[in-house]
Amino acid sequence: MAHIVTGPLVITKKEDGADLYLYENSIVPDRVGADELKRLVSLGVVEKIADSKAPAKAPTAESN
Repeated sequence: MAHIVTGPLVITKKEDGADLYLYENSIVPDRVGADELKRLVSLGVVEKIADSKAPAKAPTAESN
C-alpha cells in the first residue's frame, strides 16, 4: 500500500539520512524507511491509501 501526506509539509529522512520534504497530497516514496514511515503514520501526518488511488505524479521537494 502507498502512503500519502496529509499535513501541509512533512520533513523526514530517507534511508541514507538525507532530508526529504514532502508536501500535502504527495506520495511517500519507497526510500523512506519502514520505521520512519511508521512514526509518520503514528503522528497523523501520513496515511495509507490503496495503490490505485495514488496520483501518477505527486509533488515532492528534496534537500540534502
